[in-house]
Amino acid sequence: TYFLQHQNSSSSNSTSVIKYIQDQTSNLKQGSITSFMDGMNSNEQDKLWKLLATAIYSTATPFSIVENDYWIQFFKALRPSFIPPSRHLISNKLLDDEYTQMSINVNKKVNEAFVFGIQIDGWSNIRNEPIINIIITTPEPVVYKSLSTTTSRHTAEYVANELSIVIDSIGKDRCLGVVSDNAASMKKAWAILKNDPRYKDLPIAYYSCICHTLNLLVHDIFKLKNVSALEEMAKTIVKTINNTHILKSTFVIIQKSKKEVFTTLKMPVKTRWGSIIVHCLERLIQNKGILQQLAWSDNDNVVKKLGNIQMHILEFSFWHKIDKVLDLMKPITEWIKKLESDNPYVSDVFYALNDISSLLTLKLPNIEFFSDEEKTSILESFEHRKCMALHAMHYASSILDPRHKGQHLSQINDIAGVEYIFNVATAIMPEETQQIMIELAQYRSNEGLWSNNFIWSTEIKNLNPFTWWKGICGSSSLNKIAVAILSLPPSSAATERSFSTFSLIHTKKRNRLTNERAAKLLYIHQNRNNFKKSSIPKNKPCKERQVSKIFHDTNEFDYLSTPGPSTPRTSTPGPSTPEPFTPRPSTFMATSTLKSKNMLNLTSSSFSESAEEDWNSKDLVDDSDSTLSSRSDWEELY
Repeated sequence: TYFLQHQNSSSSNSTSVIKYIQDQTSNLKQGSITSFMDGMNSNEQDKLWKLLATAIYSTATPFSIVENDYWIQFFKALRPSFIPPSRHLISNKLLDDEYTQMSINVNKKVNEAFVFGIQIDGWSNIRNEPIINIIITTPEPVVYKSLSTTTSRHTAEYVANELSIVIDSIGKDRCLGVVSDNAASMKKAWAILKNDPRYKDLPIAYYSCICHTLNLLVHDIFKLKNVSALEEMAKTIVKTINNTHILKSTFVIIQKSKKEVFTTLKMPVKTRWGSIIVHCLERLIQNKGILQQLAWSDNDNVVKKLGNIQMHILEFSFWHKIDKVLDLMKPITEWIKKLESDNPYVSDVFYALNDISSLLTLKLPNIEFFSDEEKTSILESFEHRKCMALHAMHYASSILDPRHKGQHLSQINDIAGVEYIFNVATAIMPEETQQIMIELAQYRSNEGLWSNNFIWSTEIKNLNPFTWWKGICGSSSLNKIAVAILSLPPSSAATERSFSTFSLIHTKKRNRLTNERAAKLLYIHQNRNNFKKSSIPKNKPCKERQVSKIFHDTNEFDYLSTPGPSTPRTSTPGPSTPEPFTPRPSTFMATSTLKSKNMLNLTSSSFSESAEEDWNSKDLVDDSDSTLSSRSDWEELY
């Protein structure tokens, strides 16, 4: 009506607009009153319940969310007919259904894997009850089982029995490795399984987590007298400043005055590998200038609270020792960080230890405050930890990694690696063992398939080893054995991450969760988040100007896409003919809401506001295609 009243004062473009609207709205049918009422059948309700439950489980959200008045109000505003499930339903039936479905997905992934590895570790929950988590690598890690051992002690016999149950249930012929920490019970469990007649002749590698081993090396070094004293002083400085209000406040004020990105002072964390280096000493060095400025403060209260640590903060030798220790230890923590990821290469373990060995040999002589006995002790500790970490499987993976090809392996280690490859081939592909060993010899001597220089070009050789074997050498029989061995995890870091997730789920506020329910939540949360990377696309938030496109692509609003009358633009010189205006869906998006009871009142003011928005965003039409080039033209049209 508003447009019809202003028809005489509008241009020819306005006439085209009005005709377009009349043509489109004439096709709309009068809806019944039920079309304005929100309804939901039981199938749709069940589907929404499952989606909500999945969101709660995968984000470690407390079940009480469905009883919160504000959340209920939100759901009601979002969809009036939607009734949220009860807390009882969320914690029982829906949880069991989601767990069952996730179990099917996990078992399918594990059963489809050519080979698998096992990670196992123990932990204590918020109630100090013992928990054991078992992770299966395919090579992607999935949570397979979480055990509440209750009164059972984590003895070697108990651990060996649980491992055997998992190995037998999945398939002992496909198990290539078991990795854990260096606990005495774990090592004894390995010995039990090695002597078990069921697994005695299988090439299952029982080996230590490289990150645990390197962390033990760090602790060995920090047990030395000079380093231990340095650590205690560093911890005292951090503790004194963080626990004293005036010192903490003054420290923060000085940081902010520097107008730089600052870091806080942190104490070492026992459960974090190498945290004495990363969290404590590095933070001290980063804040060295700020700490020294704090120590030179003219505030008597600050000086008094600093006490004896003021002298150490201003002492050159203190910072010199920290620099030397960091220079020695930082490469170790860098390797820990690299090898604890979910996608590291087990073939890097041997070269990580070689790199650390070279570093210790090079830098230890230059640390003058270490005694000769301490330097010897560090080298002996390294050799001990190296023997703990390495297994024939590591030598085999080094041989099969095209980036290394067994470089720097001793003759004894080289033979051990080749023997392990032979044992794996015999166990997994017995009928092709001879061909595999022939191809191994050709691979190492650059003959046959591997005689092509293209395969060894830098760009190709430095590909992901899995991609190299599957894509470049996929026609060989050796590729399956290579991928199987290289897929084993170098560390049990995935198990440590599962404990971190467990602590997010089973908190002090959720202390009433039973161990069985907490285990199901962990299983769903961890595996759901592992699977989502490949199954759920990431959607960006919808911007205002994208709404029109959504309506345009929706069948309910197909009439908006009907092209309006238009005259093609030509390049013929001469007086130009005004081009009829073809409205974009975003311009008259309001017409699509005639079916909605909340937006039936399309007044002139609403059109004016829409025109103002579109003018400001400059997204209504392209200036080059519009004859309504001035703001007054738009206002007159609206």
